[in-house]
Amino acid sequence: MKEIVNQTALYFDLAKSKLNVNIFKVQLPAFTGQRKYIEAHNWLKGKFNLAYYFNSFKNTAFIVGESNLHEKALLEEEFPDCIKALFSYASYQSHNNVQFKSSYKPILLVKASSKNFLSALELDVTHDYKKGSFILLEDHAITFRKVSAMDIYRGELAYIPIQRDNLQYFEQIKPEALIGKSVDVYQKFSSLKYRSQVDFMDTQSRNKYEKSRNSILWNYLKETIDFFETLGLNLKQVSGNFSKVKQHKLTLDTSSEEYHFIDYRHNKDIELPAFLNNSESLNKIIILDYTKEAAIKSGIEDEYKYLKNRYAVSHILNVNSNDSNSSDYFNYEINSEELNMKLEIIENQLLLKGILAGHKSIQHLPDLEIARKYIYVCANDVLYFEDDKIIVESLANSKISDILISAFIEYSGFQKAIPNHIAFMVDRETGNIVMITTLKKKFLYASKTDDFNQREDLKPIQDFYLDDYPEYNQFLETTFAGETSFEDILKYKKEIYPLLKITKSTMLQNKYKMPGKKSNLKLHQGIWFDDDNLEYFCGFEYSMNIKQSNSFAIRRIIPLNGHFVKNEYFQLMNVDFIRSSGSPVLPYPFGLLNIYQIETKNKGADEVR
Repeated sequence: MKEIVNQTALYFDLAKSKLNVNIFKVQLPAFTGQRKYIEAHNWLKGKFNLAYYFNSFKNTAFIVGESNLHEKALLEEEFPDCIKALFSYASYQSHNNVQFKSSYKPILLVKASSKNFLSALELDVTHDYKKGSFILLEDHAITFRKVSAMDIYRGELAYIPIQRDNLQYFEQIKPEALIGKSVDVYQKFSSLKYRSQVDFMDTQSRNKYEKSRNSILWNYLKETIDFFETLGLNLKQVSGNFSKVKQHKLTLDTSSEEYHFIDYRHNKDIELPAFLNNSESLNKIIILDYTKEAAIKSGIEDEYKYLKNRYAVSHILNVNSNDSNSSDYFNYEINSEELNMKLEIIENQLLLKGILAGHKSIQHLPDLEIARKYIYVCANDVLYFEDDKIIVESLANSKISDILISAFIEYSGFQKAIPNHIAFMVDRETGNIVMITTLKKKFLYASKTDDFNQREDLKPIQDFYLDDYPEYNQFLETTFAGETSFEDILKYKKEIYPLLKITKSTMLQNKYKMPGKKSNLKLHQGIWFDDDNLEYFCGFEYSMNIKQSNSFAIRRIIPLNGHFVKNEYFQLMNVDFIRSSGSPVLPYPFGLLNIYQIETKNKGADEVR
């Protein structure tokens, strides 16, 4: 089963592009000190009344416009810098404000979350490194607070919302330009309480969908493509051809495990369920009834770190389901069904912690023959299997450190620290190295515009007649005057369901071969892999995720030397004991390494190492 997956990325075909605007580059004076970047921008704004992109690493500006005094930049040779300058130019062309020249990060207004706060998307434009003329667009939900120009914070940029075509943008202005003016403007607001909770998509109606984050991104990509085409560029939205990876989940056998429940609750007057029975075991389940945040608010001592240090293999079970803001936080009810679900997850975690601590045999783990073949590296730590143990050591002290860093430098072209989000698998026999990196682009759920058009288009009543249902056809004729739509018919479901002997709207959709409101969204489940680009993403096992604010990250597999063994890689993701909602996003030994790193952080590195 293959699916075309659209992504928040653009591909520029430079061979077919003939740019009809000039981009020239300027070497800036060497500014120093804490304000060197501000001084660089002020120098550029004072010297050029044009849109630009400032590359601080090169200390060079790429400016869109006419100049006979400066070197012309070539799109093919300096692609990412030129494209960012053109994104700035696109923003600059959207309004008449001469103060706004430097931002290549578009800000799209989504909605007013209250009288004084606005939710928006800020798009980060990045070059898809080592992939040629590809640009990735990463969106961030941010919140703006309305303030009087008289009261603005001078160290933060100010914005005013504007309308352009069908999209609302934010126009950036310098605070200095507002001195003495009595107008309302917006500034970025960083308080966690008001952090933007912008959702991507609502499939319930056209009205809700067209105000959603998903629709705004689709429209922005279309508008950007149209604008760049007027500049002579040939580009398109990136899509991938993904296939679903076949899975047969492997589990851990915890049936013989015993647990020692230790009650450290603040309120012990509330009786615990009988199934929390005790046995003397290394597996300690520490029962608490507060979170760290609740402890701070309630003024009680948080014993979490003390407890983690006291027991070699332990896990916390919180039995208090109240919100930490509750005025009567410690007066709670224990939900036995919810507790049982938590225990299933905890049992897996405790067995894995026991294996990592050397108290349990690694024979509990599946596919050991494959797992033993590789060394796993992430966040400066290395994990591998040796005899009946798991060995974890720092990358700096590992035998593969020099080989791995050399391969990374050869790939990247320059030496720098390996980012924590990049993972590596090293074949212990062949020395093949595979790098796994998370991309800034996401997969973009299918646009629902055409589906809504089809469901809401007005058609003659006769087009909705169904053979063998004369009573239903008569109802349509007496209810609607000449024309109607599928959505209008659905409003009378109480009347039409008995006539058609159906019980839900999907059955009516099937009769008319009408797209469902949640059609084209099946990509939220399972693992999907693009063989051509060696990219994949992991959905959930059962639940449906139709909010693209939680859209699944796309990961790319990059063989630094040797080749990628697809079957072995995904076989090690074929487990259900790392990520409760579905497959792990990396082969399961990385999950073991992550558990080790979390335990190290909680207990203190000196004690564990």
